[in-house]
Amino acid sequence: MSVIIRIGDRGRTRGPLKPSGQICLGELMLAAVSSGEWIDAGQEVEVTGGTRDRVQVRAVDPEQDQLTNHGQSLAEPQRETTESLQAPPAWVERINPIKIGIVCGTIVAFIVWLQVESLSLSALSVPVAGAISGWIFRRLVAIPAEAAGPRADHRPAAIGIAFAVCFVTAVGAAIGFNLSSTFLGTSLGLVLGTVTAGIMVTVLFVFSHL
Repeated sequence: MSVIIRIGDRGRTRGPLKPSGQICLGELMLAAVSSGEWIDAGQEVEVTGGTRDRVQVRAVDPEQDQLTNHGQSLAEPQRETTESLQAPPAWVERINPIKIGIVCGTIVAFIVWLQVESLSLSALSVPVAGAISGWIFRRLVAIPAEAAGPRADHRPAAIGIAFAVCFVTAVGAAIGFNLSSTFLGTSLGLVLGTVTAGIMVTVLFVFSHL
């Protein structure tokens, strides 16, 4: 049967409390913490609060008033939580890939314009393709978090997917430009590169979870 510890019970410090340490309360040895002051080893203390697994104490002083809740038993120690923790999102999950895709698409369109020297409304297709690829990117990097088990760290997989998608997307855009030397061809290659990366990631995850 567990021993009941009450407010006002007295014991002695086993070592100095500065402010945490241990006290001896009868035959019990308990973790204790002072209310902010240093209490030397071997000094008499009394329980002022806390729980049975970590009591709060103060040095005994004859001039101190008796505690108002003297004799009240301490609460049971809190049970350790058993909830499954979710790893925080990786940095690739916190960015806005659609905005980044638009910016990158604009830069690619400028590079294509410098090469082909013919600006037209079709140049707008490249930033649009960048936004589409950014949306697909966001869905792909979210897969590891959705598939992660309890207490699993999905962040390395999310970062790996992010770099793989960026690489395949860049290759797709380069192939599209080399084959057509046009804005529309570059846009198509950019989107197809991201889609190809998405198919690869999906297939790998399906086979890895069979």
